[in-house]
Amino acid sequence: GTENLIRACQEKKISRVLAYSTVAATKEAPGAYGYTKKQMESILLSSGLDVTIFRPTTVIGDKSKGFNTILKQCKSYPFMIPMIGDGKSIRQPVWVKDIVKVTVDNLWNKTSYGKIYDIGGKDAISFKELVAKIKLELGVTKIFIPIPIMLATCIARIMEKCLSKPPFTLENVRNLTSDDNVDISPAKKDLKYSPNSIDFVLKEVFKKIKEINY
Repeated sequence: GTENLIRACQEKKISRVLAYSTVAATKEAPGAYGYTKKQMESILLSSGLDVTIFRPTTVIGDKSKGFNTILKQCKSYPFMIPMIGDGKSIRQPVWVKDIVKVTVDNLWNKTSYGKIYDIGGKDAISFKELVAKIKLELGVTKIFIPIPIMLATCIARIMEKCLSKPPFTLENVRNLTSDDNVDISPAKKDLKYSPNSIDFVLKEVFKKIKEINY
């Protein structure tokens, strides 16, 4: 797919490319998703085009798959919310509108050519803190029930072996129990990136969700 994009750009004499990767590409064991994004980055940077690559962290938005998975977990089980491990892994969730803004603002920023930028939120918090904030916005009073990492790993292995499209994978376990190693200072310097706080973002997103539901 990436190579086809490059060929199309060359044929149409389009030199500027902005691409979205993922912070998962920076992990020691990135899994299939992170690995393919890492390959994409390498192909784009060696293409000779004017490339800027953004690596978002957990994206917060009413249409965000990861965010909606957390919402589902908060709502699905009576009296409890399952949590893989102790929930202490660090997240730096980013609002989808902050990603859009930094993209539009830097369409033709030559300083960014040939570079990769981490695009995280303003606040670095634990995954458990993030879910607690979402739980508060939902008005949910359920307790957290920790799921041992070893047990979660066994479940993921069984699902991967038995199902063609497993809903829960080893990559999910790794991502949920490892930190987002994010440095947004280059984006702040080169792109004038200024993300919003997680509290502001969640209030705005839930306001949008309520509008949609009404």
